[in-house]
This record gives sequence, structure tokens and C-alpha cells, in this order.
Amino acid sequence: MYEERIISETVWNETTRQAQIGSGGGFSQRVAETSYQVEAIQKYLEKFPQFEPYHKAGGTGIPDVAANAADATGYAIFFEGNWAKIGGTSLATPLWAALIARMNQNLGYRLGFINQHLYALMNSEAFHQITEGNNNLYLASEGWNPCTGLGSPDGKKLMEAINALD
Repeated sequence: MYEERIISETVWNETTRQAQIGSGGGFSQRVAETSYQVEAIQKYLEKFPQFEPYHKAGGTGIPDVAANAADATGYAIFFEGNWAKIGGTSLATPLWAALIARMNQNLGYRLGFINQHLYALMNSEAFHQITEGNNNLYLASEGWNPCTGLGSPDGKKLMEAINALD
């Protein structure tokens, strides 16, 4: 049986002729930090105290999770009769929605708002942690980080871990 494995992942950060593009992320200046994020953000800022000034308003950390968003590596899709490779949040977000829909179907109930479950699984095998690279401000790190959140999902392990929480 063939099993796909992720060998490595790095924060999306690339230079084109037109611009420097890559992962966003950081700390909101408008939305307060959520209770399920407090520990994750605190651990990150303990490792990197130089970023504390950016969190001074106590804003929520962004992003929660990661998915491949780079146009260069992107995803193959069939669109208007042709295969194309695209990336970006416009594709990463529906992929997460599809993953959650599949988990709902397999578990036999709706997970609803799952963020608190995701943070309960920080540093677990449910996520491929992305610990290399930066987004031109923040550094990737174990646990949660403001470049790639908790990491990219291992769908089967994430579903099993969430089911074990309930």
C-alpha cells in the first residue's frame, strides 16, 4: 500500500520579480486573544521575547493552522476543462473546510467550531509542525507560531485525536 509522507515543510516566503510574497500572520490589534490560545502564545513569546511588543494589545494569534498556499507548489485542480496549479488562501481555506466535512461524516456528528479542540492537540501527531523559515517578521517554531499556527494537518490522526477528546 502506498502511503504519502511529508518530508519537510517550510514557511511560505518567496521573492518574485514583482514582490516579496508569503505567509501572513502575527497578532490582531482588533480581536482579543482567545482563552484557548493563551498558553500557545505565551510559550511562543517565552522563546522569542523580541516579539512581545507586537502582542502588547493582547490580540489573538493568527493563523490557527496551516495549508500549502504557495502558487509555486500549489494544488492541481481541474477548472474550465483544463488542469491548473493554484495556491493561496482561496484554496487552502476550502481544503480545511473539506477536511472538517469529511471528519464530520466519518465521526457521525458535526464538530462545529473546532478551534479549542485544535489547541488542545498542540504538539501532537495530529499536526505536522512547521519549524523552519519566517514570514519576514516572525520565526517558525515548535508548537504554535505566527507563521503557520499549529501546523498542517494529518487528517486521519486529527480526526482520531478529536474523537478521543470528546
